[in-house]
Amino acid sequence: PLIPSDPPRSKTNPLGLKIPFGVHHTKMFLMGYEDRSHKISGKHYIRVVVHTANLLPGDTNFKVQGVYAQDFPLKGANAAPLFTNPYKRNRSDEQTKENKTTCRGWPFEDDNPLPFEDDLVTYLESYRYLTKQSWFYAFGNDPDSPSSEPISLTQLVRKYDYSKAWAVLIPSVPGRHVVTCDDFGYVKLRKTIIEKVCKHHDAEISSKRAPVLCQFSSIGSLSSKWLQKFASAVDSSCTHTTDLVNNCFPEKDQPPLASRLRIIWPTSEEIRNSIEGYRGGGSMPGTMKNIAKDFLVPLYHRWTTRSQSNFNGGDDPLKTARYVPHIKTFVQPAYGKASMEPLIEWILITSHNLSKAAWGEIQNCSTGRSAGYKVLFIRHWELGVFFSPATLRNYFDRSDEDVDDGHICIVPYTGKNGPKLNNSRHVVEVPLPFDLHPCPYSDSDTPWSVDGENSTPDSFGRIGCY
Repeated sequence: PLIPSDPPRSKTNPLGLKIPFGVHHTKMFLMGYEDRSHKISGKHYIRVVVHTANLLPGDTNFKVQGVYAQDFPLKGANAAPLFTNPYKRNRSDEQTKENKTTCRGWPFEDDNPLPFEDDLVTYLESYRYLTKQSWFYAFGNDPDSPSSEPISLTQLVRKYDYSKAWAVLIPSVPGRHVVTCDDFGYVKLRKTIIEKVCKHHDAEISSKRAPVLCQFSSIGSLSSKWLQKFASAVDSSCTHTTDLVNNCFPEKDQPPLASRLRIIWPTSEEIRNSIEGYRGGGSMPGTMKNIAKDFLVPLYHRWTTRSQSNFNGGDDPLKTARYVPHIKTFVQPAYGKASMEPLIEWILITSHNLSKAAWGEIQNCSTGRSAGYKVLFIRHWELGVFFSPATLRNYFDRSDEDVDDGHICIVPYTGKNGPKLNNSRHVVEVPLPFDLHPCPYSDSDTPWSVDGENSTPDSFGRIGCY
């Protein structure tokens, strides 16, 4: 196991520092395989899987989870051509001042065109797993067969072609990272929203932006100030103008959090009525001291809709209403100009819960190589995948000239005929397990907490999760 709170440079902590309360929270598989349907020796692929479940029967059988999986071929003469980004700007256009933090913003013309590969390798390098070994077996004299020469894990990952990736990786790595190094945490998410959402304006999407939906299975000890900064960084309506260090609004002009974020968190009743009863709530270890803060209470929305809560019908196409959510999703809804049908501007499926430890907190650094700079302090390893119409262009055939960002839209799966959209648009349906218009808590609703008072027995006769 990887434990950042263990002694530095030990078998369980490869980092150069000890980070109290840090954990390895990423859920990921890397699997190599050979597809022999092409010819005798087959074609070699790597499958990248980013998901939200722990390897426990209860997690995989009785919880709502999310998963992204995509296969990538070996690099070679027939590798997919690189997509040329017409919006890249000249590096000379960027004016920076010494010792000032700046937003890199839209990519430069000399940026690496394969960000998925670099993000994956940068993340894996943080494990410091440098052992070289043979990952392939020799198979005849096929010139396309990979070499069995011993190489490291990151060298192996570099052998595959990720140019058709459908997503952007959003990693967190424990440590203190200079803010201008936008590779990790919510700074990386902000950069991705700027590059993959803000600069890809869709003429058919209304300028109206709904609050960002934050759904997760645990919540840290938050402050209103931190949550305001997080909201400013991830809301596509203002993130491109956000000063990461000082926020984009003077403190007295801060818009109410309820207009910017909605938290989807089950009520005690929803946990009690789940198929596992209170015991399922043990996978959502929120405590009253973290959940019951005054600035959070107006943000809470139910996991299910009112009709689903009766479990006698209702609009629940994925049949998830009675299952405890262990999935973590962050979503920015939008609306079509013509029909006002709910669309998804961007969505993140991730291991990140809503906490400073997972997403990072901007601090002053007074020691080490980063002394005098603002740093993003992260305690956990985390990994997520970000989707928007711009990233999903690779999902469609590149030879189709009509498939550009403006012809792709993301909608939640409803089990019906789908949204009424322009016929020229390519629709990607996402199995979102909650409503884009979640129900706010009523006066009688109480947020679930593992240490709360639950006097009504569940269907198993229990009155607590332990």
